[in-house]
Amino acid sequence: MPIETIGRRRTLVAFLCASAAGCLLFALAEQPAWIATALLAMSFALLGTWGGLYAYTPELYPTGLRATGMGVVMSAGRLGSTFGPAAAGYLLGAGHSRMAVCAMLAVPVLLSIVSLCKVPLEPVAKE
Repeated sequence: MPIETIGRRRTLVAFLCASAAGCLLFALAEQPAWIATALLAMSFALLGTWGGLYAYTPELYPTGLRATGMGVVMSAGRLGSTFGPAAAGYLLGAGHSRMAVCAMLAVPVLLSIVSLCKVPLEPVAKE
């Protein structure tokens, strides 16, 4: 399992980078087969991101705050999954190109990568 061999943070960064690459592929794709391939790549990478997030994030909080911290993280994710598609539809309807919309929606992913690279902590499971 990659998360145990390369670490939680590196696994999460790798999946976030794969998500950004899938988003770029989607933005550039013109043919239906490439669009479908990009969507599959993004879906795979984003599911890996969530798995890495659930393994990494709780250990960043003190034990007494873990449930609250994860609740905040999960709520932020749900807000993003609610408003992201609506924002994309609005921006596309307003005449922005698919490339521009993908670039705007990729900003949180890129900020996450930069933020994770600045966090010095690599939590280790205690038994």
